Amino acid sequence: MSTPVVAVVSPKGGTGKTTVAVNLAAALAAHSPTVLMDMDLDNGNVEFALRLHPAHRLPDMNRQEDIALMLTPSCGDLQVACAPGDLNSSDSITPEDCGALIAQLHSLQQPLVIDTAAGLNSYHLEAMKSASHVALISTTDVASVHAGLRLIDVATAEGLPTDRFHLVVNRADARHGLTPADVVAVLGLPLWLQIPEHLDLAATSNLGAPLRLIDPQAAISQRFTAYANQILGREPSHPRRRRFL
Repeated sequence: MSTPVVAVVSPKGGTGKTTVAVNLAAALAAHSPTVLMDMDLDNGNVEFALRLHPAHRLPDMNRQEDIALMLTPSCGDLQVACAPGDLNSSDSITPEDCGALIAQLHSLQQPLVIDTAAGLNSYHLEAMKSASHVALISTTDVASVHAGLRLIDVATAEGLPTDRFHLVVNRADARHGLTPADVVAVLGLPLWLQIPEHLDLAATSNLGAPLRLIDPQAAISQRFTAYANQILGREPSHPRRRRFL
């Protein structure tokens, strides 16, 4: 199996996309050195979630040959390609530049997780085209599901193979709106991870380390471990029986 590239996407903001990306990257890094790329060019939050102080950012890496030396070390075997620090720098990076950076990072032969911005534009398409796995993050509210459906429609129109796509349902135990089964039925994607509302998961964003690292034995951390194993091909991605919260 080739080294995975996971694009974490969500057209709607507030779905917990960065939290998923950071915890997934930490779970992958427990198996092997892993790179997390913050491709939210205008409002990247990965460095704050991990309390990083990057010496280099994506604009510095653009068209540089030895990109590995420009990554920011984080917890364990995780390294980060941090987002631009200001709007002027972010404007200097084109979607094609991002595609080239993804290719360079992939050439390191380490699992790569790409945290994208909310929305849907050429940058998202570039990330999805480059990915072996596209993790669509959705909550159970109708607006989030409709935004996800639009992303799938655009990806299909662009000729992206939908077999790369899978679903992550966050706050899956919400008592209002749709159920996880409803979300799966509407979006038509396999469900690889469902995350219940979890105060510790949100709180760790202020502690500078993902919950998967702080408490790897916690039930929610074990879900991210299983998710990472699916990405790495260590566990089946489509279990015969699936229990919804």
